[in-house]
Amino acid sequence: MTTLLEHWQALQALPPEKREAAERAIREESRREALAILEPMTEQEAARYLAKWLIWRYVARGDSEDDLAGGHMGVWCDLGSVGIIGGRRIEVRRIGPYGESGHDCDITFSLHAIYEEVKRKLHAAATQPSLWESGQGTA
Repeated sequence: MTTLLEHWQALQALPPEKREAAERAIREESRREALAILEPMTEQEAARYLAKWLIWRYVARGDSEDDLAGGHMGVWCDLGSVGIIGGRRIEVRRIGPYGESGHDCDITFSLHAIYEEVKRKLHAAATQPSLWESGQGTA
């Protein structure tokens, strides 16, 4: 399995004209993947997905709600534009990539509500037995 670092090193080894074409292809694939995730969702579902997506890795590593509130984090990517504002709210400003396939919005969630939802889902996933432990895994 190739690591992200190995992919990056291979990309950097390409001549400039080929690297540019490869980077364009990677960006386009990222856009297609984002659209495949978001297209079947309603606007509210997609916005909630983005709000949870923004904080889940930090909740998983043990950051507190106060840590997140003080961090003023945000992201602008192919999934959309989302950030923590005013310390206690998560605001989704865009769903989907910029251009014809995404759209602007103004949907706000309570940081506390999203934090608790992510925490519950992570706890549920951690307490479910793995396929291996349940005897359903294969050797």
